Amino acid sequence: MTTVVPPPDAFADAAESWGRAFLTEHQPSGLIYEKPILPADTNPDTVLKLNGLATIMLMLAHRFSIRWVRNAQPSKVKVSFCGDGSPGKEGVQAECMARGWKFATDDEADALALLDYAGHLAAKERAGL
Repeated sequence: MTTVVPPPDAFADAAESWGRAFLTEHQPSGLIYEKPILPADTNPDTVLKLNGLATIMLMLAHRFSIRWVRNAQPSKVKVSFCGDGSPGKEGVQAECMARGWKFATDDEADALALLDYAGHLAAKERAGL
């Protein structure tokens, strides 16, 4: 069975369309995204996609006049959410469950951890810390 992978331009177009629709519907006042930190041996197509997604979100934040835009290093998110930076996806999921938070996929659990981190970060910034 052959997996069909869309060309990078179709991927970028779909990401931009999704982001535009999401921001139009939800009208957030801030945006935080996971910083793309990749090992040196990462497939170049993966590097292009992840850095491209970050760039698309930055472009959309500008177009939607979102002023609070931050990125987060995954290990810092895990320290804030789980107490240390070493737990894998299972640790993040366990912390979500301990808090009574529901999620359908490991990506949703990671997004909840990132949302929690964004709340703490914004509170620190407002307090001038």
